[in-house]
Amino acid sequence: MIKVENVSKSFTLNNNKIDILNNLSVNIKEGEKVAIIGPSGSGKSTLLSIMSGMDKPDRGKVLLDNNDIVLMSEQQLCKIRNKDIGIIFQAFELIPSFTALENVMLPLDIADKSDEKKATELLNRLGLGARLDHLPRALSGGEQQRVAIGRALINQPKVIFADEPTGNLDRQTGNKVLEILLEQIKQENKTLIIITHDINLANKMDRIFALNDGKLTEVNEQNNL
Repeated sequence: MIKVENVSKSFTLNNNKIDILNNLSVNIKEGEKVAIIGPSGSGKSTLLSIMSGMDKPDRGKVLLDNNDIVLMSEQQLCKIRNKDIGIIFQAFELIPSFTALENVMLPLDIADKSDEKKATELLNRLGLGARLDHLPRALSGGEQQRVAIGRALINQPKVIFADEPTGNLDRQTGNKVLEILLEQIKQENKTLIIITHDINLANKMDRIFALNDGKLTEVNEQNNL
């Protein structure tokens, strides 16, 4: 499903080169749930951006179904991101002037496949049937994140990337949102890649990788995390 080969990424700060990812490789199979953990500044979000096609590495390949997205044009990437990739952000990233229904319908509208019935049914499954016409400011944090989940799932993408999806929520709300996300992932057999600081969340995944010094190391529940 996703194969990262020898990816490196660096930034320049005050004329100093900072290596973020260093010849990193990983394989993720279709239908797997994977957590990537690591300290702040270790490059987790950078890696997610590269794997989802929002950023490009300095070197290396990112294969999605054997197609190297690093070599794609921005126009090609836009189509891939809208069709095959769903992204859930920690800060929700909803459009403030759009209702919950309009936010979820946005990927469909971009693809010229507008389907209000499909979006309504998905929001009903997410427990937001009574919130369809509410703007983000009228929704709680947990409700906003559920709208973001709906937006990520609406086009039935092959893989979902989630960057600290419960990071802005209290634990009780975060656990509820996570249960909803995992249930939807299970129902639709999606591949899920989560960036998280939460070890309890990470342990709900099939595999856990720790990112340190630009490299990924696979760990498990028995390791001292």
